[in-house]
Amino acid sequence: MDFFILENRGAAFGILQNKVVFLSIVTFIVMAGIVYYIIKYKPTSKLLRISLALIISGAIGNLIDRTYYKYVVDFLTLHYKDVYYFPTFNVADVLVVTGTFLLAIYLIKEDK
Repeated sequence: MDFFILENRGAAFGILQNKVVFLSIVTFIVMAGIVYYIIKYKPTSKLLRISLALIISGAIGNLIDRTYYKYVVDFLTLHYKDVYYFPTFNVADVLVVTGTFLLAIYLIKEDK
């Protein structure tokens, strides 16, 4: 793992470059939807509550960056020697991905 500062003016993997306003609006709508769901349905599943909290936390982190800097500050780079480099990301991205993964597990378990 290396630290490398990158100004990400798009979303994951560089998509939607320079669409700061659009990405901010979408992020806000998703966060509002999650908060609405939590308030209305008051989920009791610990796994569901944790997954939603992680997603909201990561979204807030990236939204703060987009609002303040007009880009997201990515700074973590994973690589295997000089053979493979994973795209640069930040802690907020880890929270969103982890939360989404846990949400998928919850949905699969609930479907059974």
